[in-house]
Amino acid sequence: MTRAELKAAILESSPSEFCRRYLFDQDVWIFEPGSEMNLRGTYHDLKYAISNCIDIAPNNVAIVGSGKMGFSLNPSKSDLLPPFNNNSDIDLVIVSPSIFNEAWRDLRTAYLAGHTQLRDLFRDSIFVRFLVLNDKIKTPSTYLRDTLLKVTEMKRVLQLEVRLKRQINYRVYADWGDVEAYHAHSAGILQRLLQGPRGDAI
Repeated sequence: MTRAELKAAILESSPSEFCRRYLFDQDVWIFEPGSEMNLRGTYHDLKYAISNCIDIAPNNVAIVGSGKMGFSLNPSKSDLLPPFNNNSDIDLVIVSPSIFNEAWRDLRTAYLAGHTQLRDLFRDSIFVRFLVLNDKIKTPSTYLRDTLLKVTEMKRVLQLEVRLKRQINYRVYADWGDVEAYHAHSAGILQRLLQGPRGDAI
């Protein structure tokens, strides 16, 4: 899908329809030859590797964002729908009530034990009911040990089995309703911006 085609798809659909039809389908840009990512296997192989690593169903794993579409869907970018580039992260959705609740419990316990920097790191995402976990999180908290070990293991598995070596942000949600609500809200903002002057250049 070209940038212009993506713009048209966003404008011609409701935010929920766009997400269900395009964002959550099985066509993932980083696995296409034109992405030059040189990944091993398929999108399902990635989902299967993650699912085995943390014992969830493959259908509860999804790539979103620029890795999925080839263009960023973040409405806060100064340039709307910028293409995936050498500095782009991979946003990986994981839907698991148990992992979400365990991670949230660990964060809360660590915060109450004095690691107050975690509040600023996670307060925006937890309000919309997801946690962004990656290996850049630096904390001396022993409470987060198990959560961060899972992040490290997922990174190792994806590098070994899929050859995915980009920075990965694991977005952990409790259920798919929260995934859809967050991304439909973001798509709605993007749709309104694309209808304005900033969208005219695309």
